Amino acid sequence: MDRSNFEQGGKNVTRLIGLSVIVLLLALGGCRSAPVENVDSAPLNVPEGVSLERIKKSIMRAGFKRDWEMTEVGPGHLVAQVEVRDKHTAIVDIYFDRKTFSISYKDSRNLGYDGENIHANYNSWVQFLKEDIQKEMKLIALEASLDPRPRAETVRAEYPEERV
Repeated sequence: MDRSNFEQGGKNVTRLIGLSVIVLLLALGGCRSAPVENVDSAPLNVPEGVSLERIKKSIMRAGFKRDWEMTEVGPGHLVAQVEVRDKHTAIVDIYFDRKTFSISYKDSRNLGYDGENIHANYNSWVQFLKEDIQKEMKLIALEASLDPRPRAETVRAEYPEERV
C-alpha cells in the first residue's frame, strides 16, 4: 500500500468521524430536556374587591388564547391541558386566590418526563401561560382604574347613613 492511499483512507475516517459528531449533536439538540419549572405564588396584582370568579374567568381566557383547555376542579383550582401537534400533551394544576397564583406540573405525554426533567418546550409553554395570566390581570386593573363609578365600599365609608 503506498503512502497516498493510506493518507486518503485516513482523511475518509476523519471525515466520517466529524460527520458522525455533527449528526449526534443535531439529534441531541432536538431532544433537549430541563428540570420542570413550576410557578409558585406569582402575584396577581388585581385591585381589592375583584371576585374570585372574575379572576378565574381571566385565567381561563389567558389559557384559551394559547389553546389550553381549562377545567374547574373547585374554588381557586383549575386543571389546564394543552396538546401540541396532536403529539405532545402537558397537564398542569393552577391554584389561585385574590393575591397569587401557582402553576404546577400534573402530567404529560410524549414530553420525556422522568420525575425531574422534561422536554424544555414544556417550561416555555408554562412561562407563556404565566405571562398571559399576568396580562389578563393587568387588564382587570386597567378596567378598574378607568371605571368612573365609585366602589360600594368607598361610598359606604363616605356616606354611611345613605343606602347604596
